Amino acid sequence: RYICDLTKLDKGNVSRAVKKLIADKRISETPDPDDRRAVILNLTTKGRKKYLEVRRYSDERETRLSAAVGQDNRAVFEEILGRLKAESERMLKELET
Repeated sequence: RYICDLTKLDKGNVSRAVKKLIADKRISETPDPDDRRAVILNLTTKGRKKYLEVRRYSDERETRLSAAVGQDNRAVFEEILGRLKAESERMLKELET
């Protein structure tokens, strides 16, 4: 539930992805002591290694894209992205109703 709320992804897609990550031994699950219907997901060593690899790649891409925008335009770019994000979230809420 938390992952879906945080990412705005479909519950079914998240559920399938979690099952695959568990099968691949990239995450583990333990029952949530506060809510028996929920589980707590944790990265395994294998999962943490993959996460760091993906994070490094993501950071490199962000650096390259930021350089393409340029330091002088960064604030304007981030403002525009914020506006686009807010509007897209409003659009998603409209779809839910």
